[in-house]
Amino acid sequence: MASKARESLNAILTSIGQIQDINTQIATAAEEQNAVAQEINQSVIEVNSLAKATNENAESTEHSTKQLSRVVSCRNLYQN
Repeated sequence: MASKARESLNAILTSIGQIQDINTQIATAAEEQNAVAQEINQSVIEVNSLAKATNENAESTEHSTKQLSRVVSCRNLYQN
């Protein structure tokens, strides 16, 4: 009877060790996923910032193009 109890306790201890290993793996995976999520978030923020800058540059280019077009039109009027 004592040997069966010992075997059962050993089996329980082995199972507890396996559960602890699995918990450690899960915790590690969760930390890695969190790190990746933060990197993705930072990348999205950077892309958003670049998109805003691109839009501002496009608007500035449009404004400059319109001004240049007016100057050319006026020049053409005075040359004719």
